[in-house]
Amino acid sequence: MPLYLAATPDHLTRARAVTPRLAHVAYRLGPGSELLAAPLPPALRGGLMVLSDWDCPPVEEPDRLARQIARTCLRRGYAGVAADFDPPARPDRLALLEALSPLLASCGRALYVPEHYAACHGASVLLCTALSGGTLEGRLNQAAARYGAEHLALDLQRLAMDFPVPCPSGQGHMGQARRHGPDPVPAGRPGGRPLHLLFRRPVRPLLHPDPGGPDPLYPV
Repeated sequence: MPLYLAATPDHLTRARAVTPRLAHVAYRLGPGSELLAAPLPPALRGGLMVLSDWDCPPVEEPDRLARQIARTCLRRGYAGVAADFDPPARPDRLALLEALSPLLASCGRALYVPEHYAACHGASVLLCTALSGGTLEGRLNQAAARYGAEHLALDLQRLAMDFPVPCPSGQGHMGQARRHGPDPVPAGRPGGRPLHLLFRRPVRPLLHPDPGGPDPLYPV
């Protein structure tokens, strides 16, 4: 059962002390349908590519960008791509994912997409485990019935949040809540089959630079 720990380039050393199986939060869609990347060690190989679309203009050349992403994935020996795309789903992003999916599949790589891009053919759907109501078991069973258990992966977020009462917005805050480390006992797929897992920490600030400062990412 593959379990990936998400890490930004500045935390690689600490992350490697936990596991060699990392999801590299180092890539973002850029202007001009270009792939941007944070600096990574030249010899780095293996793991997953985590791809953000934060603050990206419309993707006008999805096929060319998909080929660039696939080439980078192969060169680095990544097992696949996890698209960390913001909601709502956008037609240009979906076109990119639809172009990328068969390219990755043809070379034995996986594509993971958030639930709002579940329409992407051939991709595995990433289910976020951060729930404010109900149970994780119920959430998994519902998703398995909707998408098929073989098409599911987990985006594990072990954290606690404070919800004031009343809470009309439904949005909690970290407050004095505790952040937790990775669970040493992986969860199982409904029906007893193994499930791909992706563990994410709050690492997105690397891909969300200060608007007044320099962009830390560069064209691949």
